[in-house]
Amino acid sequence: MTCDRRCSSGNSDACRRTMYCIADPYGCSCSASYGGIDCSTDCPSGMYGSGCTQRCHCINGCNRATGECNSGGCEQGWSGSKCHIPDSCDDGFYGELCEYKCHCQDNAACDKTTGVCSNGQCAPGWMDVNITDCQQDGSPTILSLHNIKVNPGEQTSIICTIIGNPVASPDDVTLVDQSGFPVTRTSHSYTGKYLSMTNFGSLIVDNGRSYTCRVGSRSKDLTAFNEYALPTFSPSNIPQITLQATQVIVTWEKWVVGDDLGEGPAEAYKVYFKKTTDVDWTQHQNFQVVDQDQTTYTTDITGLDWSTSYDFTVTVKRPGLRGEGSMETVTTAITLCDVPSEGPTIAGATSSNPNELLITLEVPDSSKVKCDDGYIRNFHFKHRQANAKDEYLEESANDGNARTFSLTGFLAYTEYELMASFNNRDEQSPWSSIHKARTAEDLPTKPRNVALKPAVFVIEVLWSIPYPTNGIIRKYTIMYWETSKKATTTEVKELKENLLDFNTYLITNLTYKVSYSVQVAAYTSRGQGALSEMISAETTEAIPATPTNVQVIDIKDKEIELTWTEPYPFSGYIEYYGISYSSVESVFKGMQRQFKSFLVKGSISAFTIEDLSPGTIYEININASTVKGFGEATTLSTGTPFTVDISTTLSMTEDIKNDINNYGTLTQVSLPPLSEDFGISPETSLLSYVVVLEYDQSPNTRRKRDIDISKLGEFNETGPPYYITALLPLHDLPKKFIFGDGGIHGGFTNVPLTIGRQYGVYYGLKSDITGEPLYHFDDHPSIRFTASFQESTSQCSSTTTIIVTVIALILIFCLVIVLVFIVRRQNQMKSPLKHEEVQFRSSGRKPEEKKMSRLELKEKQDKSQEGFHDDDHQYAYVNVSTQQSADLTSARKPQKGQQDNGDRLYTGLQKELKSESEYTTLNLS
Repeated sequence: MTCDRRCSSGNSDACRRTMYCIADPYGCSCSASYGGIDCSTDCPSGMYGSGCTQRCHCINGCNRATGECNSGGCEQGWSGSKCHIPDSCDDGFYGELCEYKCHCQDNAACDKTTGVCSNGQCAPGWMDVNITDCQQDGSPTILSLHNIKVNPGEQTSIICTIIGNPVASPDDVTLVDQSGFPVTRTSHSYTGKYLSMTNFGSLIVDNGRSYTCRVGSRSKDLTAFNEYALPTFSPSNIPQITLQATQVIVTWEKWVVGDDLGEGPAEAYKVYFKKTTDVDWTQHQNFQVVDQDQTTYTTDITGLDWSTSYDFTVTVKRPGLRGEGSMETVTTAITLCDVPSEGPTIAGATSSNPNELLITLEVPDSSKVKCDDGYIRNFHFKHRQANAKDEYLEESANDGNARTFSLTGFLAYTEYELMASFNNRDEQSPWSSIHKARTAEDLPTKPRNVALKPAVFVIEVLWSIPYPTNGIIRKYTIMYWETSKKATTTEVKELKENLLDFNTYLITNLTYKVSYSVQVAAYTSRGQGALSEMISAETTEAIPATPTNVQVIDIKDKEIELTWTEPYPFSGYIEYYGISYSSVESVFKGMQRQFKSFLVKGSISAFTIEDLSPGTIYEININASTVKGFGEATTLSTGTPFTVDISTTLSMTEDIKNDINNYGTLTQVSLPPLSEDFGISPETSLLSYVVVLEYDQSPNTRRKRDIDISKLGEFNETGPPYYITALLPLHDLPKKFIFGDGGIHGGFTNVPLTIGRQYGVYYGLKSDITGEPLYHFDDHPSIRFTASFQESTSQCSSTTTIIVTVIALILIFCLVIVLVFIVRRQNQMKSPLKHEEVQFRSSGRKPEEKKMSRLELKEKQDKSQEGFHDDDHQYAYVNVSTQQSADLTSARKPQKGQQDNGDRLYTGLQKELKSESEYTTLNLS
C-alpha cells in the first residue's frame, strides 16, 4: 500500500519529492526508479531505518529497523520517541532532523516542526496541495482532461484541470480538436489555491474524434469520451408473454445492476411490439419507476390479430434524453386462435345400423374459424334422446380434416338430438343448432306384462308393447297350444290392426277345463323379436265384464223398468246381478236421501225398481257376477216423472188475473208465483217456469186448450198458433212480465205482439227429469187479453185519468186537422196546391222528456223482484206530423208524457209501421 509519510532524510531528494514510497518491515524504501536503494538488509550498530541512513541518538542503542530506543532515553540535544529530533534547527529548515528547507513566499519563516509558512503562502513554483509545508512542485501541470459522463449521443463538456502555483488563468488553457480547430471555452473556475478547471463545449459525444488541452508547454490528449453504457436486459431476463387471441400479457423483472447489462439507475421501462414480419416497432406503454422495490411489472396489449406471430421487447431507460437502452432482448410469440364466430352445421344424419348414426358436417370458412388457414384440430358431438331432460353425452373426434363421422352406442329406432362443435388450435366454436335424427329399426324386444284371463271357452291374452320397441310394431303373433300337447296343437294368430300400448287378443273356441300355454312375439320391419315368457292358464269362469245395452224401457212416478244384455265376452254363467240406486236431486223440498241395493239371482235381462219418489233423479248401477265374483258396474242416470196441478201449484189470484196493462205491441202482466203449499223447491234446476201464448183466442171464449205438446216451440208464423214466449228459472222469477219485448228468455224469443190480436196465456212448468221435456199446464188459459192501447182490467184511478186525457187529445187532434184543412183550402184558392211534407222525427218528445225504448222496457222487466207499477206505465208510440194525405191506419193508446212548464202533456198516436222497431213521434204544438 502507499506510504502516508515521507521517505527518510537519508534517501535521495527525488524520492522525498515524489512521495512514491512503499511500506516494508524496515520503514519506507524508495521506488527502484529512484536509485534502486535496497532497504532489506540489517543496519550496522548505531544506524537504523531504510538504507540504514538514520543515526540512533539513544543512550543504550535503538532498534535497527524502527529506531525505537532500547532503554535509557536520548542523548543530550535530542528528543522524540526515537531520539531523532534535534532540540533546534537552523533558519530556513524544519523537520525532525531539520532536513527540510522552507519555501515560503517572500522568504518568510516556517514552523521548525511542521514547515508551515508563517504568512500562509508558498513561494512561486511550490505548493502545499496535500501537505502544508510548500514542498510540492508548483509548475503548471495538466492534472486531468475528461468529459462529463453522459449517455451516448448526448451533449457533454470537456474539462481540462490544471494544477500549479501560480494557478493557471483562463487564457493560459486551450483545447483543440484533432484538426487543430479550437473549441470554445464555456467557463473557467478555481478550486482552492492551485487548481483551475476550464470547461469546453457543449460537444456531442463522438468517440471518433480526439481533443488536446494545452497549458504552457504542457499538453494532454483526450482520445476517448467517457459515456454511460446504456442499460439492457441480459439474455436470461427476456419478457414473458401470456398469450390470448387478440391480446397478450407482457411480464418482466426489474433491471438489476450486475445481473443485467449497462449502467443505471433505471428510471423507466418502455414496452414495444410488432408483427414479426414488420420492421417498425409500436410503442405500447411507458412505465415510470416509482417504487424502487417493485420487482415485477406487467401490462396488457390488446387489439392484436389472432393466430399471428408478434415480437415483444422491453427497454430500460436511465436518466438523460438518450438514456433508453437497446431492444436486444426480444420474445417472439404467436397469438392464440380466436373463438370461432360460427360453429359447424350438421348437414345430415343417417342410420343403417340400429346403434349407429352417420353424421355429415359442414364447416364455416376460415374467417369464421379464426385460426391460421382455417385450421380445425378436432370435433365434438353432443347427443341425447329427443325431448328428454337428461344431460347431453359428449364425445370427440380428433380428425380435424374429416367431415363425416360415425357415432355408435345409440338405442335402436330412437330419435336423438345432435349438436356439433369444433376446436381450432386454441378455442372451441359455438355449438351447432339441434339436428334431430332417428336410428334404424332393430328386432323388437319381447312383449311385456303378458297375462291371461281365462273364461269358459276363451282366454283373453293381454300384454304391453315391448320396451324398447326398436322400431314401429307392425304386428303381433300369438302362439298357443294345449300345454300337454305342444308339438301337435300349436296355433298362431296374428294381430295387425289397432295396435296400442296395451293390447288384447281373445282366443276362442277353446275346450273347457283345459290348460293352454301362450307366447307373444312382436314384429318390426326387421322381423320377429324375442318371444315372451311362456305362461299357462286353464279355461274356466272369470269375473264378468260390465252389462251392456243398459236401457230404461219404462218410467212411472214411482217405478223405473230397466233392460240389459249379458256381459261380453262370455266369462261364465251369471249367478247374480247387483242393482243399486241412489237419489241425486228432487224437484220437491226436503228430499230425503234414498239408497238401496238388490241382488237378483239368475241370468235375467230386465228388472223394475219400485217404491221410488216422483220428480227425482236417480243414479243406477248394474253389475254381474260369476263364481269368480262381481265385475265392474254400468252406471246410468234417469228420473221419475211427477204430476202437478197447475191451478194449485201456481198462486193465480184474481188480482194477478186482472193486472193486465196493454201498451200496443207490449202487454205487462203479473206472474203467478209458486205456491208454498205444494212443496216444489224454487232452487231446483230440474224445473223451469214456462209461459205459452196462444193467439186468436177470444177473451170471452172459455174453451179448453188444444195445444199439441209435441209441436210446442218458438214462434213461427207458419206454425201452430201457440208458442213458448219465455222459459224462466224458478229461483229468479220476476213479479212482472212484459209480453212482446223482443228479448230472449231461456232460449225463447218474446216476439212483439200484434195489435188487435187476441191472446190466451198458459202458465206452467217444464221438467227435464226423464230425458225428455215434460210440460205441465192447466186445461184453460190463465188469462186472456187483446193487444191494443186499451186497458181492460186495471181499476186504478190513473186509468181513468189516462182515458180522459186520450179522449181530449183525440179531440184536439181532430180540431188541428180541421184547422189545417181550412187553411189549406184558403191557400189553394190563392195559389196552386202545394203538398206539405210528412216529417218523421226520431223523437216526438220535448228535449226534457225521458224516452224509454223497447230495450229499456225489457231490461226493466228482467230485473229480479222489480216490475212495472200501475202508475209508472211506458208505451210504444209514434207521433206523426200530418198532411192532407196522412194515413193513420190504426190508432193506439196515446203516450202518457212527462210534465213540462206548467204540467203540459206531450202525447201522440202510434202509426202501424213495416217493422216493429220503426218508431217516430208525432209532435203536437
